[in-house]
Amino acid sequence: IMAPFPYLEASMGFTLCVYVFETYLELRQYKLYQISERPKDLRHLISEKQFQRAQDYNADKAKFRMFKTVFVEVESFLLIMCLVYPFLWNGIPIWFGVSEDSELKRTLIFQGILMLASEVKGLPFSLYSTFVIEERHGFKSQDLTFGLFFSDMAKQVLLTTIIGAPVMSAIILLIQLGGEWFYLYVWGFLLAFQFIMMFIYPTCIQPCFNKVEALPEGSLRTRIEDL
Repeated sequence: IMAPFPYLEASMGFTLCVYVFETYLELRQYKLYQISERPKDLRHLISEKQFQRAQDYNADKAKFRMFKTVFVEVESFLLIMCLVYPFLWNGIPIWFGVSEDSELKRTLIFQGILMLASEVKGLPFSLYSTFVIEERHGFKSQDLTFGLFFSDMAKQVLLTTIIGAPVMSAIILLIQLGGEWFYLYVWGFLLAFQFIMMFIYPTCIQPCFNKVEALPEGSLRTRIEDL
């Protein structure tokens, strides 16, 4: 009798290999950010001061990304190896009074908990990136305050819930009712959803976070419209 394939160990090993390879690429790129002399091809495009400013900014972002990636990898490893996800899934009927047979409700609650946990865990990183790194290098908008930051965050969670819950419900129903061809139905549904969002996002969602103004008349607008 063949032993069962070690899916858990294989997936963790693959994830670790991807992390090592991506970190290697990040370190190679980070070394390039330490170069202080402008390449010859850029000397006629930007000044020495602009080049050094860009190098410092990208170096800070690279260090931050590497630190964040380490945290995410360790966290992911612990959550999987400590069986947190099965514990959470099995505990939902007890904690929320949901029937064990109600796959739809359990999945929505499960995804909701993961989304809120992700927002909380990512909050320190977002705050540091926005109010330390971006502000240090002069890229943070002067209008962005802590109040506006948390307001945008609340809007994002609300919109994700309003849009994500129906989409997730539709996917689960398609899987349950689609038979052996369910993946084609799910693919078609997601393709249609993405197509619809291409039109909804710039007109309905983006104005909730950014002030949108029509491009004034001029050569730039004319060239864009000609495309």
